[in-house]
Amino acid sequence: MKFKVALLAASVAFSASAIAGDNDAQVNQSGLHNYADAFQTGTANTLRMDQSNLLNDATSVQKGQHNKVKIDQNGFSGSADVYQAGYANKSVTKQGGLHDDAKSVQKGQYNESKVTQHGMFDGVKADIYQAGYANQSATVQSGVNNDIVSVQKGTYNESNVTQSVFNNDANIYQAGYANKSDVEQGGGYSNDVVSVQKGTYNESEITQSSIKASADVYQAGYANKSSINQYSYKNNADIVQKGEFNESRVAQHSKENMADVFQAGYANDSSITQDRENHATVVQKGTYNESDILQDGMYDVADVFQAGHGNEATIRQSAHGFGSFMTNRATVTQHGYGNSATIHQSGGGNGATVYQY
Repeated sequence: MKFKVALLAASVAFSASAIAGDNDAQVNQSGLHNYADAFQTGTANTLRMDQSNLLNDATSVQKGQHNKVKIDQNGFSGSADVYQAGYANKSVTKQGGLHDDAKSVQKGQYNESKVTQHGMFDGVKADIYQAGYANQSATVQSGVNNDIVSVQKGTYNESNVTQSVFNNDANIYQAGYANKSDVEQGGGYSNDVVSVQKGTYNESEITQSSIKASADVYQAGYANKSSINQYSYKNNADIVQKGEFNESRVAQHSKENMADVFQAGYANDSSITQDRENHATVVQKGTYNESDILQDGMYDVADVFQAGHGNEATIRQSAHGFGSFMTNRATVTQHGYGNSATIHQSGGGNGATVYQY
């Protein structure tokens, strides 16, 4: 195991000048062909490893003060690698099933990482890297082929990921101060999440209970918020927000909906709610612009483009009889200050375009 060898080599390198005291290590093994490697240097570090059944492998390296590691492995081919450097880092890894793999690297102070995995055969995998001060990451996986990568740099960033069933994937990257990302994937198949946040006090919340859903969030700046809720089948949502106090909400209730949101500036607000096979695009630049799109039917298309200050756009598209099978199209384009546009479409085959400058 390359990662394991690298950790042990690193431990030997810094051990020569380290002063150790009051460290505690406890390893409990029952079964066949279990392997555990532990290295601690510093003061008041604590380590506990529990391995049962067969073919478990764990490596832990701790440097600093008051670091704590607890690893529980129960199954075949479970592997856990932990490296902690700094002050009071804490890592708890629990693995049950077959082919689990977890790696946690923490540098700095008060970092905390918790990984709980229950998987079978093809296994679940979690990689977490935290550098800075008081970052926190919690990961829970239950199923088959779940995969999580969480990287946090900065101060007081927080990441929470829950995955269940099988073939879910989540990648989270956060840099800055007090960013928060919550991902919950359950009751579905082959869902995918990417969340990238840079800056201060940004928040991202993604919930997927569907099949083959995709959600991508990128936020940079201060106190931006986004939420994505996806149900049913093959929904896709992309949110990009830059600036301060921008907020975006996407809810996709049935299948094959697409939502794209781009907001840049200050305090822009976007809301998209979709039923079935609808497509919505929102682009807002400036300050205090608002967009609200509701698509209750199917095959409808809604586009909103706003630039300036205090513009408002509302689009309502609903199904009605056989017209539901024909596409409604609505486009609102507004530039300037204080413009307002509302479009209501019921039935099918309707088209409306509003331009205001």
